[in-house]
Amino acid sequence: MNFNGTAGIWRKQTIVDAGGWEHDTLTEDLDLSYRAQLAGWKATFVPDVVVPAEIPQTVAAFKSQQFRWAKGSIQTALKLFPKLIKSDLRFFQKIQAYFHLTHYAIHPFMVTLAILGLPVILAAESRITTGFFVGIGSLMSLATLAPSTLYWFSQKQAGIHWAKRLLGIPILVFTGVGIAISNTRAVLEALLGIQSGFIRTPKSGDKALKQYTVKMPILPILELVLSIYCWYSVVQFFPLNKWFVAPFLIIYAIGFGYIGLLGLVQGTTVGKLTGRSKKHDAAPATA
Repeated sequence: MNFNGTAGIWRKQTIVDAGGWEHDTLTEDLDLSYRAQLAGWKATFVPDVVVPAEIPQTVAAFKSQQFRWAKGSIQTALKLFPKLIKSDLRFFQKIQAYFHLTHYAIHPFMVTLAILGLPVILAAESRITTGFFVGIGSLMSLATLAPSTLYWFSQKQAGIHWAKRLLGIPILVFTGVGIAISNTRAVLEALLGIQSGFIRTPKSGDKALKQYTVKMPILPILELVLSIYCWYSVVQFFPLNKWFVAPFLIIYAIGFGYIGLLGLVQGTTVGKLTGRSKKHDAAPATA
């Protein structure tokens, strides 16, 4: 388990024994958490202590936060996994640590599937048998259930009604898919050793929000283009009766379109609001 900066307390001696804070990853709290536990310290999660927290207010801010977490997680994995392998942890703990530190690596594979789904299916000469379709389709569906299951039980523990939990799952799935392009860039930068600064996540509680507004990049355009491509791929599968990848590409098409459109709309709105606030910075306040 890793430390969460939203609400957590460290013992000073724990930090000292772990080697102190280090700045060579974008997730210094995750890095320190693992080093502390490798040094013999244990973390405790206290579910009955409720602490108010904020989430990013725009999709651009959310993607910026996820980019930092994705890149930092892979950086931490590259840094610490050799130590984890040589440690005295149980084999199952090492497996858990591997998936915990590298789960963002799924996003490059998602983008690859979205891009190569059409040419691979069109190039395949043999028809996919029913048994093969059911087998592989079941495994792929099972893999997509992991985030939804995590969300379901976490919301259950928080006392959220089951109907609200059920309605939230599609949005969760589409959002997780829609940020794949941004997180793919984060993973690749981590693997290639490309350094980048720590970008603070804007929150609605910031008094000087305009100073931390994330500029709208070209990503929403790329996401919309990939959404259109996925829809085109799905349409091409219908006359060929090749349904193997189509259900997943429909999810991808909706996810990329949802995040891309939201990014364009919110980016334009935030840009206008930021420009207006700068224009009237010197104006006197009135009741």
